Amino acid sequence: MDNALYVGLSRQMTLRRELDIAANNIANVDTAGFKVESLLTREEDGRPAVTAGAPGWVKFVLDDGVARNFTQGAIRETGGTLDLAIDGQGFFQVETPQGTRYTRDGRFTTSPEGVLTNQAGEAVLDAGGGQITVDPSKGPVNISAEGIVSQEGQQIGKVGVVRFEDLSQLEKTGDNQYRNVANTQPVPATDAAL
Repeated sequence: MDNALYVGLSRQMTLRRELDIAANNIANVDTAGFKVESLLTREEDGRPAVTAGAPGWVKFVLDDGVARNFTQGAIRETGGTLDLAIDGQGFFQVETPQGTRYTRDGRFTTSPEGVLTNQAGEAVLDAGGGQITVDPSKGPVNISAEGIVSQEGQQIGKVGVVRFEDLSQLEKTGDNQYRNVANTQPVPATDAAL
């Protein structure tokens, strides 16, 4: 078969993947905490494929992964009493059945037991890695810009916000969450405000 067809096919495959990523970006334009993605490509020599009578090797285009733009997005007022947004770098920590996950989606609520959770019912972790539990009978919950959770003037906990030195350590797992695929531990995001 003609090598030119394979070269064209390799580019068509990356264009299709790029279109899928663009469609996902558009579909999630209003998703809280969503980070825009773009396709990374690379050239690869198709040895021993050569063009007829040409001096060089044929080069193919390959999908080389996805890049995420983790820059600060717009912060909007939601009216939710427990909804939070991170102003600066950092991620909330949530405990899932698969382990700790990281997210910038701060749409929080409480479980019937009073545990601070995300929309999926997964516990939001405090700065020490434990759950934050409020007493529904004690009235409204207040959360300061530093993440301190209090009721009736008493501190209950502090929402944990962490950051990673290298964001390539995070792998997308769905539901606007990421998992740490490296052995390095996140550090507290002391310069972020809620």
